[in-house]
Amino acid sequence: MNKQLLSYINDPFNSDTAFNLAEWYYREGQTAAALNFYLRVSEIEDNKELTYESLLKAGLCLKQQGNRLYSTKSFYLHAVSLYPEKAEGHFLLAEIYKDNKEWQECYTHTQIGIACKDLFRLRSNIGYPGVWGLEIIAGIALWNMSRHEECIENLLELYKRKEISSDWKKIIKDFITYIWGTDKWTEPTYYNKAKELKYTFDNWEIIPKNQSQAFQDIFVLLANNGKMQGKYVEIGSHDPQIHSNTYILEKYFDWKGISFEIDYNMWQKFNGLRENKCYLQDATKCNYDLILSRLGWGYDFDYLQLDCEPPENTFKALLEIPFEKYRFAVITYEHDYYCDESKLYRDRSRRYLKAMGYELIVGNVSVDDNSPFEDWWVHPELVDMNRLNGMKSITDLQNAENYIIKQ
Repeated sequence: MNKQLLSYINDPFNSDTAFNLAEWYYREGQTAAALNFYLRVSEIEDNKELTYESLLKAGLCLKQQGNRLYSTKSFYLHAVSLYPEKAEGHFLLAEIYKDNKEWQECYTHTQIGIACKDLFRLRSNIGYPGVWGLEIIAGIALWNMSRHEECIENLLELYKRKEISSDWKKIIKDFITYIWGTDKWTEPTYYNKAKELKYTFDNWEIIPKNQSQAFQDIFVLLANNGKMQGKYVEIGSHDPQIHSNTYILEKYFDWKGISFEIDYNMWQKFNGLRENKCYLQDATKCNYDLILSRLGWGYDFDYLQLDCEPPENTFKALLEIPFEKYRFAVITYEHDYYCDESKLYRDRSRRYLKAMGYELIVGNVSVDDNSPFEDWWVHPELVDMNRLNGMKSITDLQNAENYIIKQ
């Protein structure tokens, strides 16, 4: 410190010496003293680039002191006025607006920052990770601007990038975990036209992108050979679009169906977004025979989803289905074996479904290489087994992406 202070005393009108002294105070956590010397740099005004950086650092000093939002934002805006084409100022402003829940302003500065060019390199660390930091904040802003699908798509794509640090990946993970309303994190993979399906089916070309967490919707269509105007029963619907196994069935294939959900908020959201209806019900206590008979849709359905929490409840719901009366061409059954401490319900469900006449096509489906959570079944009298026999994969674990997508 003596060296930096002596240099400043000997040349107090030199912006470099003032900045170096400010940096020493900043590293020592003495933000009040650092602030004075960052402001000194901006007063000297002999180096526009250093003035830009000093204004950003002055704002960071105030932010660390707390309860100085207006002044912090003023320093950032002053810096941006000097170099509107530099990304760092827009990044710090986007963070301020995010913390203050001003989502339109937040998103605007992320988009300006993403379009910026790197005119010069800053001398110090202001916490700017790179353009992907702006992209992550933009994703969070999109969710709060009710652009939900765009938010999820962008954040999941960002999560896969190798250049993103573990700290920022944790931000993505925590945010998606929060909005999904579950403490189970998995990294979904999606089919789109840029990827090639391993097994095709009729009408596959009309799908722009699937929605399921682990390609369940693609498998349902695969087993039903792309059937139009099918029928489904969805037990444990959760979000009506994100990770939904039935969204593209309804939207692109004109399927009718009914869903059951115990969470009030998700039930309300579902009926606000989807044409097909969702019942607010405890899936373990439903009279499915009564509900299905009132629909008058016949006794054969094309898809049954079973996905409750915890695994015991999914099995209880399974036992309530009147299989002696109704048949389902495809069943996706979530046994959550990877996190089921009892390790009981996968085998129990398998014995039961086999006794009901169903055949396991894909066992221990996983979104990665170590989290088997689901089985995929078919009724051999309702699907073309000549097509499906060559698609069986009953293993200890089946990575869903490897099963569905050509590698």
